[in-house]
Amino acid sequence: MRRSSDYGGQPIRRGARLAFAVAGVCTATPLLAVTVGHEMSLAAAERAQARALTGALTRPGPACPELARAEFEARHRPLKNVFDYGGVAFARRFGHADCTMIGRSEPGGGEAYPVCRFTAPAVLRVTPDRGRAVIFEVGVGRAARVIVRDGRVRCVLTGPFGFS
Repeated sequence: MRRSSDYGGQPIRRGARLAFAVAGVCTATPLLAVTVGHEMSLAAAERAQARALTGALTRPGPACPELARAEFEARHRPLKNVFDYGGVAFARRFGHADCTMIGRSEPGGGEAYPVCRFTAPAVLRVTPDRGRAVIFEVGVGRAARVIVRDGRVRCVLTGPFGFS
């Protein structure tokens, strides 16, 4: 008969070992099931939220008026609010910007691409990593959304001020 390594040296009975093992399995199985179920529901909720965000950010609208580079240089001073996001350079005259990457959270969703919202930029210059600069004259007090996908730049007007 084996002895345990505790101080009392009491024998461990075969039935007691089996009872401890069964109790451990019975306790761990429901906890594991609850944890896995919770993680799966969080992942599903995250995918649904990503789909809703993608739909909101890629909603169509009227196109922003494009401005030729020569016309921009003749009428406007250089843009001072410049930043890079997702390999794209953005410049604006006024307002605030909020950017996110779309497309990578869905399985098989393809390449991620940047979508940026601007509160009241007046003028926007967007330069993809391997492309020419595109300049948009949004107008003062107008909000805009810019999508850069596969090197193509798209700008849509979204209304006065605020994010939509």
